[in-house]
Amino acid sequence: MKNFSEWENLSFSPFKKKIGGFAPSWDKAIFNLSGYQDDIILRDLSSELYQIYRTNEIPFNRPDRIPTFNFSHAATELAIKNGFPENLVINSPKLADGTRKISMHKKLADKSYVPKTAYSVEEAIQSLKFPIIAKASESQSAKGVYQYKTPQELLDAKIEKIDDPQKKPDLFCEKIEIVKEFRLVVYIYKNQYVHLLYMAERIPDADKIKDLREGVEFLIDDAREKDTNFEWELINPTTEVYSDQIKDIIYDCIATNPGVKVLAIDFCVDDQNKWWYIECNMHPGMSYYLPVSIYYHAFSDYYSGTQFLNHAEAPYQTLTDLAEKYSTYTHAILREFRKPSFPANVAGKRIKFD
Repeated sequence: MKNFSEWENLSFSPFKKKIGGFAPSWDKAIFNLSGYQDDIILRDLSSELYQIYRTNEIPFNRPDRIPTFNFSHAATELAIKNGFPENLVINSPKLADGTRKISMHKKLADKSYVPKTAYSVEEAIQSLKFPIIAKASESQSAKGVYQYKTPQELLDAKIEKIDDPQKKPDLFCEKIEIVKEFRLVVYIYKNQYVHLLYMAERIPDADKIKDLREGVEFLIDDAREKDTNFEWELINPTTEVYSDQIKDIIYDCIATNPGVKVLAIDFCVDDQNKWWYIECNMHPGMSYYLPVSIYYHAFSDYYSGTQFLNHAEAPYQTLTDLAEKYSTYTHAILREFRKPSFPANVAGKRIKFD
């Protein structure tokens, strides 16, 4: 059997630059991260996390027994091809199509929390009330998201001539007057228990996102298009109330994606205090304490009853301390992630459905 260093050499290493962050190896870490440039900090922290699990009854001498989160489909597919057990992959690449924007809108088409949707320019003009928002299924961070106030603006955009899949809309929705929007991340256990790990408000900090909200004209070929971002205000999972208000959205996103274990769901509230689904995905950004929380629940899921899972034991406090470090470093490296106003909560809270 190959050890993970061999799998990494065969599979992950070529993707380090492409991923832009940390590629995993069993002697230093048990997860991979994306979007950060400070690899030294990440390696130090991930090494600590590895040591915590390694010394608390988890069989780290068996690389075929350790669950691993899939952050890069291409890297994970190569790892599986070269012998890594697929049953230990958290969020198999095979499940990716199910959470794509266009797939989810079709699955949830009859739900009242999904805006009226069309899947072609012609259908949008015939069936939707303008203004509309056009989205590319491959888009992220508001790239590939545009507003059209009239049918003529949509026709003038000549969407059919766009080659870049991250910029070519394939989804057209009636516009929502967004007041606030949020992201939550849940872990789904084998027994179908659902734990809320993370929630944050996404606050627009770029002109394009504000324009999309406030109704400013923004055409697909507009020279103002640029990379855009949000600021993130972390919400305490033990005191938040939003997950109760959108339980139907959470439940339906999980139910329509069997096999997915970590799911991020974006949602918003409009000016009439109505809640709306925006999108979901299997690859939440690994900010704040989320990596620690994912692996806490992954090992709880795969190895129930191990010592470190008991909150009264010292290892859990060690995980909490490590989670605090992650939160501190996230803010230090990426200032748009605002400093949390509450202690890191590794376990989060269980969401109970009626």
